[in-house]
Amino acid sequence: MNNLTIYFNEKQVCFLNKDQSLPDFDKKLTVLSNSEDLNSLKQDFDWFLKQDNCSTLVFISEKQTKVQKLFFSLFRIIEAAGGFIHNADGALFMYRNNKWDLPKGKIDKGETPKKAAARECKEECGVSKLKIIKTLPATYHIYPLKGDLILKKTHWYEMTMPTKQKLVPQIEEGITELKMFKKKEVTKPMKNTFPSVIDVLTNMGW
Repeated sequence: MNNLTIYFNEKQVCFLNKDQSLPDFDKKLTVLSNSEDLNSLKQDFDWFLKQDNCSTLVFISEKQTKVQKLFFSLFRIIEAAGGFIHNADGALFMYRNNKWDLPKGKIDKGETPKKAAARECKEECGVSKLKIIKTLPATYHIYPLKGDLILKKTHWYEMTMPTKQKLVPQIEEGITELKMFKKKEVTKPMKNTFPSVIDVLTNMGW
């Protein structure tokens, strides 16, 4: 989907303009909202979280940008950055917390997203001589932390690296395996990964 989507576990929150057609969601699991003020947005979101049979909440408004900003204000924002790294051997994935993932991490104070992405990839995977090719669309997800809900924005970059590198997983960060998957093999990690990672792969044409 080209419009902003925010993931929270198995749920997702989407934003559409009124003149846009509704994407092909499972209509039985989708809730539509016309809320445009902060209190109503919060009420709808809180209600949505309690509904086990609803997977998608769509805010539809002529003021889509305003609604998105108001929704963002409900959370503490954390920004991270990561990379889709590939070469002739395939694309680099890491296995952490029982999921296949792409290398990424929190942006340090005073650090640009691009520098943070390169640093995190080097630290988590032990790779060197990374080359950033282009900026990819950011992804968003919500997660609980000490009783609060955090909204994380992750900046993504397409990167390349030389072949025949020794990959070193950052064990202290819970990374237990690093593996290169060719495009025809990527269905394996896609079966056990996060929706935001699937978005990155889709944007890369994988």
